[in-house]
Amino acid sequence: MPKYFIHPHEISDNHIHVSGETAHHLLNVIRIKPDDSVIFGCNGQCINYHATLLHTSKNSKELTATFIVDTTTPCYTEPNVHISLFQALPKGDKMDLIVQKCVELGVGDIIPIHTERTIPRIKDNDKKIARYQKIAESAAGQSMRGIIPDILPPCTLELATKINSEAFAMLAHEQEQNVSLKSAIEKNASNIGNFTEPCVKDPKKRNRINIWIGPEGGFTDKEVAILRSIGAIPVSLGKRILRTETAAIAAIAQIICLYDS
Repeated sequence: MPKYFIHPHEISDNHIHVSGETAHHLLNVIRIKPDDSVIFGCNGQCINYHATLLHTSKNSKELTATFIVDTTTPCYTEPNVHISLFQALPKGDKMDLIVQKCVELGVGDIIPIHTERTIPRIKDNDKKIARYQKIAESAAGQSMRGIIPDILPPCTLELATKINSEAFAMLAHEQEQNVSLKSAIEKNASNIGNFTEPCVKDPKKRNRINIWIGPEGGFTDKEVAILRSIGAIPVSLGKRILRTETAAIAAIAQIICLYDS
C-alpha cells in the first residue's frame, strides 16, 4: 500500500482525519476496514505516521475516515542530493511518464521549459501543472518519499537559467563523447556541497545538482551556448542516443546511484 500525504491541519490529538479523494481511495478503492493500518506523511516533514483506521462517517457532502496514530518514524527515503530537472516539454503525454518515474527515482523538483525545438505550447498552465503535480504526489506516495517534488510552471530556457542558479549544472548532450555524467560529478564534487542529515528540509543545505534535458531534436547550438555560459557542463549519458523521456529518467537514475550507493 502506498503512503498517503496529508495536510498538518488533518492531524489533531494523535488522530488523523481524511476526506475527499484520499478517503474515497482508501475506503472505496483499497477497501480498508477498521483496524487496518495505513502510512501517512506530511509533505516535507520526513516523518511517517503509522495509523489504524478507527471509523468512517458520511454526510451529504463528503466521506471522512478517522485514524489513530500508533507510532511515528523518521522517513529516510529521500536521496542525499537535491536534483532539479530542467525538462524541455516533449510531445504527447510523455511528460506524464517523466514526472512519474523521475519522482519515483528521487528528483527534487521539475521545471518544464520551452525551447526552440519544443513543439507543444501549454495554453492552460494552471490545469496542466495541477495534473503534473497530482502525478508527482501519487508517485511520491507509491515510492514512500518524504516530500512531494514541486512541478514548476513552464518557462523559457532563458528564464529557467535563473532558477536554482547556485547549483552545479549539467546538460545532457548527444554530441558529447568524452565527459560522462559520472565523471563530471566526481570531478566537481567539492563544488556540489556536503550532505549531513538523512532528510534536510531546506534544499539549500543539501547537495544540489541541475540537469538539463533537451526536446526531441535536442538543444540548438545557441541554447547549448547559453547553458555553457551559466556554467552547465555538457555530459554524455552513454553510448546510445536516448529519447528525451528516456534521457530524463536515465540521468536521474545515474545521479541517484552515485549519491545513494
